[in-house]
Amino acid sequence: MQHPFSSLFRTLIIGAAFIVGTTLIAQDTPKAKADTQKAAPKKRAPDPAMAPIQDEPGLPRVLLIGDSISIGYTLPVRALLKGKANVHRIPTNGGPTTNGLAQLKKWIGTGKWDVIHFNWGLHDIAQVTENGPRIPIDAYEKNLRELVKQLKSTGAKLIWCATTPVPEGNLTPKRLDKDVQAYNAVAKKIMAENKIAIDDLYAFALPQLNKIQREVNVHFSTEGSAVLAKQVAASIEAALPKPAPVVPPRKGKSETLQLFNGKNLDGWVGHEKHWSVQDGVIVGKNTEPVPVSTYLLTKRTFTDFRLVATVKLVQSEMHSGISLWGRIAPERNDPYTYAGHLVMFPSGWGFWDLYGRNSILKDDGAAKRAGKQHDWNQLEILAQGNRIRLVVNGTLVADWRDPEPDRIKEGPLGLQLHSNKVPQEIHFKDLVLTTFPEDRLITLKH
Repeated sequence: MQHPFSSLFRTLIIGAAFIVGTTLIAQDTPKAKADTQKAAPKKRAPDPAMAPIQDEPGLPRVLLIGDSISIGYTLPVRALLKGKANVHRIPTNGGPTTNGLAQLKKWIGTGKWDVIHFNWGLHDIAQVTENGPRIPIDAYEKNLRELVKQLKSTGAKLIWCATTPVPEGNLTPKRLDKDVQAYNAVAKKIMAENKIAIDDLYAFALPQLNKIQREVNVHFSTEGSAVLAKQVAASIEAALPKPAPVVPPRKGKSETLQLFNGKNLDGWVGHEKHWSVQDGVIVGKNTEPVPVSTYLLTKRTFTDFRLVATVKLVQSEMHSGISLWGRIAPERNDPYTYAGHLVMFPSGWGFWDLYGRNSILKDDGAAKRAGKQHDWNQLEILAQGNRIRLVVNGTLVADWRDPEPDRIKEGPLGLQLHSNKVPQEIHFKDLVLTTFPEDRLITLKH
């Protein structure tokens, strides 16, 4: 006969085993494992200062280049210049001048910049080893000179921003304010030589450091960055291009002219050795060096007109162009060279002021996308008042007013053969001009 306690004992043992097994199984489930693991760190939200912006059409484009100090004032500067400029910044911390040399071409890109506000210094003076600043001052000067050279090539109005003060204390990495002053002095000398404006943020911040800078830190409080932003925005606003006056289209007799008869160069003047007609096309060509840009010029002069022409760069990568609103300039060592405005194509699309202001409008990428490098391009140039519009293959790629309308002259049109040491060839055909035309673009498709 079974003892009653043995049955009870077996029941207790089985129950305990079930509880233990269930617990072990539960501990081995994915949820339990997840509970025992450390939660993964959350990703940092992207800094809104780094986010690309969409340009508001018609506003000048500004680029901020700098380190974390500039990151701090980017958003308030953008807010202060809202409706006045499209304020972009490089998508990273600019770091030392060595990083600038490695990245600047990418940061600048191919678009047109009206104003570039730039700084390097705080990372150059950082003492990451016991050998002093990361970038010695002589190397800093050399690097900065090269960066300035590259920035000047953009045609933008440049503003150098002095490096802000470094406070006393145990900073990591070590930085000394005496180095800031020494490097700023080198930068000031370079900017003076290159006639570049200076936004002296060092002098601006120094008297109010206790209020705007974090304690024993090179960085500024949110409120402090807003204070710096007012100074930065003011320096940029002063450099923004002033709106051009609106000169209305001139009045006169409207007539449509075939500038080229397809057979010879009647109505044109230029070097016979460079210009000819072949198969119904005007050909500009050189096999020997051309020391000064030379032009095939119309005998008639024009102010307001619409010109539709088809052009092709056959040989070389040097741009050609059509000149207008200027004069023949034989004092420049060629009896058929030109001083005035130039609509360039297909390399380096944009507008140029020959023997004047140099680049007056850089292509923002639209002309390069619409045009073809070694194929036929249809151009429509509509010149009225102080306004030039350019359509390339059906796409409007430029709409510009000259801010200095007194420079505009009634003058001949010129087809350019650019100065060059290598052979080149450019073709023109279908040149139809309308004087004092309607205010509309007749080839616009896109």
